[in-house]
Amino acid sequence: MNVEQSVARLPDAMKRLIASDPAVQALLERGKDLAEALSDPEWATAWLDGCLDVAQLSVLRSVLYKYGANPFEIERIAADAEEEFGLTGAEARVAVAKLRRSGVVFAVRKSWGDRLFYIPVDAVALWQPLLLPANNRALTSEEAWEVAQNGGGYRPPLSLALLSAWHRVAKQPVLRTAKGAPQQAATARVAAALQLEQAAMEQLLAAYPHVAQLPSQAAFAFDVGLVCGVLTETNGAIRICEEGLDEWLLLPLHEAERRLQTLVMTRYCASRPALHLTFSATLALEAGGWSTVDRVGEGQGEAEERLALLEALGCIERGTWRGQTAIRRRAEPRSLPGAAEGYFILQPDGEVLVPPDVGMRARWKLSDIAELEKADELYVYRLTQRSCEDACRLGYSLAKALLALEEGSGAPVPQPVRDALRDWFASLGRTELVEALVLRADSKAVADAIAADEGLAGLIVERIGERHFLVDAGEGKQIRAKLRAAGYPAVDVVRTERGAPGQARHGGEQAAGGNKGWLSGGTALSAFEADKGLPGADELFPGLADIPAAWITRPRKYHPSTSKELIRRAIDWQTTVRLERDGGVRIFAPRTMRESGALWVAEGRWRPADGSVPSGGRTEPAAVRSEEIAELMIVLPDLEELETD
Repeated sequence: MNVEQSVARLPDAMKRLIASDPAVQALLERGKDLAEALSDPEWATAWLDGCLDVAQLSVLRSVLYKYGANPFEIERIAADAEEEFGLTGAEARVAVAKLRRSGVVFAVRKSWGDRLFYIPVDAVALWQPLLLPANNRALTSEEAWEVAQNGGGYRPPLSLALLSAWHRVAKQPVLRTAKGAPQQAATARVAAALQLEQAAMEQLLAAYPHVAQLPSQAAFAFDVGLVCGVLTETNGAIRICEEGLDEWLLLPLHEAERRLQTLVMTRYCASRPALHLTFSATLALEAGGWSTVDRVGEGQGEAEERLALLEALGCIERGTWRGQTAIRRRAEPRSLPGAAEGYFILQPDGEVLVPPDVGMRARWKLSDIAELEKADELYVYRLTQRSCEDACRLGYSLAKALLALEEGSGAPVPQPVRDALRDWFASLGRTELVEALVLRADSKAVADAIAADEGLAGLIVERIGERHFLVDAGEGKQIRAKLRAAGYPAVDVVRTERGAPGQARHGGEQAAGGNKGWLSGGTALSAFEADKGLPGADELFPGLADIPAAWITRPRKYHPSTSKELIRRAIDWQTTVRLERDGGVRIFAPRTMRESGALWVAEGRWRPADGSVPSGGRTEPAAVRSEEIAELMIVLPDLEELETD
């Protein structure tokens, strides 16, 4: 889940608690809501500057590195924190609770009561530059001259690659077969239009439905289209959603590119922390400048493969500098905020040159009426008789085609082009094949009653016999409702010979509201109930109320049997004890105990005398015998920040 979804599920009491933090308050007072404040880099920087708790910072860094946006259990992170940083389990549990109180970490509760904790998927990129910076070294302009750039030809920006793939769907919706898989011929055309390497897509999409029949490029294009609202799936076909497409085409190219890169990072990379962190670190680079690579997440996968994926997606360019891998973030498509979009150049011979600053709406319309000849920094199209036939099938008349060309080029259509289009369109539109439903009545009397019904009249394309009508295939739901209201509820006759099932079958979640896609995701945290509040001291340390207060407030000398119980309690809570030994005060983290009659030996590790976290991580193992201890006290982590009153 992202920050907005996570905040929306919080109880009001938790929202008020998080909002009371001064760093959050400052942004709320400037008009931001809580979700916006917790997504703001200014808040993250302010929180980090004000956090002096080494345990919180260590735990947060460990969660980012090992889990990313994946959910984790408290026992696992406690073990990780002890192994890596020398923290106790108690310190890790309290640190996670404090991170929740700050709005950094969120929690859900399973039906059987156990909690899952997580960092929101879009917050990983917020914390990665602050806690796990890539530290790539920027090359000077002189050094950059030595970079040998990788070959491989032009890679279109992701926004333009997807635009081409979605246009194939606009030309021909993708039907599903009787087994639910999208038809292979149609998906092959979509995959080819995307212009992304299959190996890269297979790395990005680890698994998806119908993998044997469906190219990974097409699966990616379908899923992104559904999530962005450009595509929809109805009546067994993946097709264009006109409303969603109109909204998408209005975006400047740079904005569409940023949205897509963020979507890829959060939707497809979130389940793999190393890839997620590499993506985040790379996108934080300054565009255009070469730098050496510091492998974020090294040891969790092949760094070169991750960079190759980013290169294939058009996010970065790679090269070699003095034997090292060098990268640079690719400059965004040249449509600057507030700047007018550019025009394409229509030549008298029907060739169309499209510079990088031409917007998506103009490109889409041009794809409707012209054939793509070359995709490079400068796209090249050509108007042909065949392209005009395709345009006619998409609903273009001569006048509409001329208008699209004039709007896109910002100039009158050259006369030779105008004459050619007039000749080509002259023979088009004389015949047509109409996709329609056949409505069949069982008698002429019923058919006459249907024809006379005012509610149905506007949905009938043509009466084609005494008992048969052609009706608009896209209005099937409304037609069924009108027939039911007229007293003639329809019975559907299911036919499978064309391979298009009567209702959509999904490999993942149904696209709804533009925020769900076709592929299944990872752990569905939204399926669990949001945790209602922070744990209290009794939950963090079960039985705390049952022990003498002196055990945790001041050191005292105890009978060996009592000190044994005190040590056992510290072991159960995974916390430390303060003990006096050989005339000095030491801090000890017991982990196990061996008994021999009334005597015992506790095994664990020493901690710094001031109770701080060991600067070098774990300390060497140690043992303490019962007869060595003069005074003893359990030491609990500071719980003051968790007070909610």
